[in-house]
Amino acid sequence: MDGFWLLEAVRTADAAAWLREIPAVTVLRAVWLTQCHRAITGGRLEVAWREEKDLPPSRERLCTPYDTDARYGTKRGSGWEGCTIHLTETCDDVTATGMPHLVTNVVTTDVTVTDVEVLERIHTGFDRRDLLPDEHIVDAGYVPARSGGGVAGTGAQRAWRGVSVGCGSRAERA
Repeated sequence: MDGFWLLEAVRTADAAAWLREIPAVTVLRAVWLTQCHRAITGGRLEVAWREEKDLPPSRERLCTPYDTDARYGTKRGSGWEGCTIHLTETCDDVTATGMPHLVTNVVTTDVTVTDVEVLERIHTGFDRRDLLPDEHIVDAGYVPARSGGGVAGTGAQRAWRGVSVGCGSRAERA
């Protein structure tokens, strides 16, 4: 309740305008307005958590006051706060080449950005460094549903033949 009291106090007509601009007050307001509401329980005004159905979309909701860029995301039933890191590595047969798999590209995105949305950015990064692969094997999440499992390259993707959905167990693809 003290948080709502503070937020109301800095918005009164006689409060100095600069109080509303203090970064900690701005973050408090954003978190409280998206995560909490006031409810009357037993005749008393109390602070209550918003139900899932009453929360704004993840892209608009602060999930922690400690990192105002962090958002909440889910994939395959797992949820997390923060960002998503998209790693690309070589996948040649180690027994045939004698070489280990090497990370060739790293893209970090807001957790609410889907895998499909980042694929072009990954290929643009390859193209900029003249590293576009002949074939790019990816998790099914990177391939648009309408593509039927493969995509022909265009634009920055012009030098590669397509995207293939990876095979094997989820552990092998992770």
